[in-house]
Amino acid sequence: MRTYGWALPAGLVVLLVAAGSMDARAQGTQALGPDSFLVAVPIRDTVEIQRELGSAVQAKTRAERDRAHAESLRNSARARITRKQGEISAIKDREKTARSEKRSADAVALEGTGRPPSGRRI
Repeated sequence: MRTYGWALPAGLVVLLVAAGSMDARAQGTQALGPDSFLVAVPIRDTVEIQRELGSAVQAKTRAERDRAHAESLRNSARARITRKQGEISAIKDREKTARSEKRSADAVALEGTGRPPSGRRI
């Protein structure tokens, strides 16, 4: 006798459907049909789905706008840091030039501009 590869899965499906319909009859409810166990999520109204899709699109747009704003803030901060680093290096160069030319008053004045009020370097 020849057996087919599909016979076992098909037999299991038939047994599952039969067992489900027997359970439904035992509980006093009607079985929905042979494919009733395939319904995984409840059916929703299309208006609700459209509303959720619209809110998702709005959230995506808001997130993209927030990301662009954050990137602009980051670029602005990087530009300020670069500008301040350039200013600090220019002050240090002028201080070094003043020390090498033995202008101690200028060197002390320049040294004071490169430090915050607490005395620590920037």
